[in-house]
Amino acid sequence: MSYLIAPLQKVRSGEFPEFQQAMASLEAAARQRAAAIFSGFTPGGVLPGDGSFGQANLLPKKVLGAGTFTWVQTFRAPGSFTNIFSYTVPNDEIHAYAGFIIPDPLIFSQFRMQVSDRIYPILEVEEARAFKDGFAIVLKQDSGAETVVEEKKIFTLQGYQERGTSGNSQRVIPIGFALYINKDTYISTGRT
Repeated sequence: MSYLIAPLQKVRSGEFPEFQQAMASLEAAARQRAAAIFSGFTPGGVLPGDGSFGQANLLPKKVLGAGTFTWVQTFRAPGSFTNIFSYTVPNDEIHAYAGFIIPDPLIFSQFRMQVSDRIYPILEVEEARAFKDGFAIVLKQDSGAETVVEEKKIFTLQGYQERGTSGNSQRVIPIGFALYINKDTYISTGRT
């Protein structure tokens, strides 16, 4: 796996075809995995019907915990690696990652990912400080080795927090999507 760091505006405008290629490859791999895991189900869009699985953006409440509706987190562990995401993918869901967006001033210099017992190389992102209006990290993954996290597997993303940033907030927004069988548990807001 390699990665690309790019200014957020240029990724949004389509100037980095690697982003579109990574998403297409990831979607194909995730759907293939879903067809094997969700046996008998077919793709069905955001609101899947009977016998279909849905596909939608990853939601903060699924990654950070119930009742969470934003990707903003406050970190208080300068000088060490701290968890950004660390969760178990719920039953009847598959989460797929093509990268991450950081729209705020960067408080991390490195990231490291782990899917259950599979540890990925450290991503050095210090150079991203040059992008004042945010940046994206696009994971360029080999075919068959895409970051597709199956149900009941643990996904962890940690960042090395720079000294002097205790109490700072940071948005780390995943680029990717979730596949799910039960639309009611995935897309309901949980608000009363």
